[in-house]
Amino acid sequence: MSINKDTVKKIGDLAKIKLTNNEIEIYSSQLTQIMDFMNKLDEVDTSKVESVHNQNLDNHSSRLKDIVDDGNYVEKILKNAPDSKEGFFTTIKVIE
Repeated sequence: MSINKDTVKKIGDLAKIKLTNNEIEIYSSQLTQIMDFMNKLDEVDTSKVESVHNQNLDNHSSRLKDIVDDGNYVEKILKNAPDSKEGFFTTIKVIE
């Protein structure tokens, strides 16, 4: 598969990248080589390759529940604060 200069220029425009004519020529050649290499994968016979199957993904019920809690440490944490009100830290006003 050949990636022409117009395609490279369009990709550059979409990515908002200014490309020189020399860069467009280089990238066109490089992208064509990459696409040719990737197309070689189509030639590989995978008919005898077994499908990979991860049994750990099948049974979600064995996983621990992700439960978020505060740990019941509010009192201990607020003891470290210079001042607190209604279960929250209080600070001086920093925005006018």
